[in-house]
Amino acid sequence: MRPTPYAEVNELIDVLLSEMIEILGPRLVGLYTFGSLVAGDFDEERGDVDLVAALSDDLDDEEFARLERMHLDVVRRDRRWEERIEVGYIATAKLRRIEPGAEIALISPGEPFHFKQAGTSWLFNLHTVREQGATIVGPPPATLIDPIGTDGLVAAMRPLMREWREWVAELPDVQTWGYQGYMVVTLCRALYTFRTGAQASKQRAAAWAMAELPEWSSLIGDALRWREAGDAEQADRDATLPQTLRFVHFVIDSILAWETDGAPRSRRAGHRSGMSAEISGRSSRR
Repeated sequence: MRPTPYAEVNELIDVLLSEMIEILGPRLVGLYTFGSLVAGDFDEERGDVDLVAALSDDLDDEEFARLERMHLDVVRRDRRWEERIEVGYIATAKLRRIEPGAEIALISPGEPFHFKQAGTSWLFNLHTVREQGATIVGPPPATLIDPIGTDGLVAAMRPLMREWREWVAELPDVQTWGYQGYMVVTLCRALYTFRTGAQASKQRAAAWAMAELPEWSSLIGDALRWREAGDAEQADRDATLPQTLRFVHFVIDSILAWETDGAPRSRRAGHRSGMSAEISGRSSRR
């Protein structure tokens, strides 16, 4: 069985898996897909290939160095995958119930292979792996990852938004349309999760947010186009940045200010809230 519907992605995964087995041997417990490959809106030209490698234990220095060289070589041989591969290497003990401070080894778009703290975003990633991920090799992901219920997802959105607030404040350059589009659509996903307790693809969450937030529908529609066009279109991206940042802060502030006791007001009280902000986020360009 092929892990995805995309022949070129499957070829890449075959290469990565073969190299991982060579380097890690039996310490590779499993390999799984997540992200747009399972959410249903993968872009064959620009989409990221998101994977989780479950390990019997943390990487040692030699394994880390060999994996680092492997990732560099894969991209060097095929530039189509430059800045499009994300792999989190996570020990099964940490995978069971990921903590924000857990150290994982990660390569992702815009970042080299490195060790970092998982942060809150990996709770959402692993929820997707558990509930929707495709198994490339290894046991079913539900045997490795504890269930993350609706209340857990909703409660985790607030610390995630605090991480986003800090991240946006330190971001050196978001002038490119592609990056602005990523920010807007990612926050649409966050708000969707916060309001519904479920996760959705970027396209679905953006369509939902356009209906829920009519005053922001024009910007969200533009953001979808920016992500599609990347930086191919020539325009004054500086002119769009202020509105992009207003939307980002609007959603962050709305979620952080929202009264919660484990679930959004709209679900607890059974009514539709008039608040117009919804988001979802991850720490790397998407």
